[in-house]
Amino acid sequence: MNYQNEERLRINAIKMAYGSLHYYDISIGETFAQTVQYLQELFNRTEKEEFLKIALLHIRAYAELGFNYNTYQELFDHVLQQLNEDKMLITNAYLYTAGHIKLTRTRVRRMIRCWRKNAHTPMSFDEVVDDIIEKVSQREAGIYTYVYSTGGRYSDVYELVVSDEQCFFRDVNQNRYYCLEG
Repeated sequence: MNYQNEERLRINAIKMAYGSLHYYDISIGETFAQTVQYLQELFNRTEKEEFLKIALLHIRAYAELGFNYNTYQELFDHVLQQLNEDKMLITNAYLYTAGHIKLTRTRVRRMIRCWRKNAHTPMSFDEVVDDIIEKVSQREAGIYTYVYSTGGRYSDVYELVVSDEQCFFRDVNQNRYYCLEG
């Protein structure tokens, strides 16, 4: 396996681990920052550059999940400077990996690959879209799961997470995250 594939696997593993924090009402963004801070402290104590490299993977995962780099810019910039990494690599190549979706019917519809009302899927496509828009607009805090099934098995699973900190929509099957703005 080459280095880029290995790095991609590591970033995806980090995203998956952090992606479960919202189940326990733990702030994903704050946890990322605390982890990067801790790795920075370990580097300061041991001078092992590996801690900074791991922190960089966490920063990339943070950006790929669609969080705003500028929220913890000072902390993240410090790590990048110590590694002589270009901030533009993070903000340009990774920040836009997660879709930032304005809360319109058309854009919300595009996040969902396929949806047809049937005996196993009681909500229509329009009902799902309306439900997502309402929950985000009203900031109804919670984790909502939408399952499209063609019969007896789950075909597509989607998750909507609404919190004070952020609203995001996750395509579980494709491991895609969309930050919802609105």
